[in-house]
Amino acid sequence: MSGQGRNLDVVARLKGAAEREAAAALQAAEQRLSEEEARLEAMRAMVEEYQRGTFASGRPQQLRETRNFLQQLQSGLDAQAAAVERQRRVTEAARAQWISARLQRDALDRLVEEREADDLRRRDRIEQKQTDDRASYMRERFASTAR
Repeated sequence: MSGQGRNLDVVARLKGAAEREAAAALQAAEQRLSEEEARLEAMRAMVEEYQRGTFASGRPQQLRETRNFLQQLQSGLDAQAAAVERQRRVTEAARAQWISARLQRDALDRLVEEREADDLRRRDRIEQKQTDDRASYMRERFASTAR
C-alpha cells in the first residue's frame, strides 16, 4: 500500500472514531431528552391531580394557598417544558453532528475502497505484464534454440 493509502487508512480510522463518538453523544442526548420528557409528564400529572382536588375544600384561606401552590407548579411546569425544548434542540444538533460524521466516514471508506481496488488493478497489470514478458522471453529463447 502506498504512503497515501496508509494516510487514508489513518484518516478513515479517525473519522470512524469521530462517528462513534458522535453516535455516543447522540445516544446520551436522546437519553437526557427522554428523562426531561418523563419529568415534564410527571409534573403535568401532578398539576392535573392538584387541579382536580383544588375546589374540594371551600375555605378561602386553603383555596388561596392551593391556588398559589398551583401557580408555583405551573411555573415549574413551564420551566420544565423549556428544559425539554432546550434538550430537544441539543438532541437535534447531536443528531446532525452524528449524520455529518457518518457521511464523512462513509465517504472516506468508499475512497479507501476505491484506492485499494486501484492498487489491486495496478498490481494485476504489473503481474500480467511480467507474465507476458516472461512468456515472450521464453518464446524468443525457444525460437532461437529451435533454429
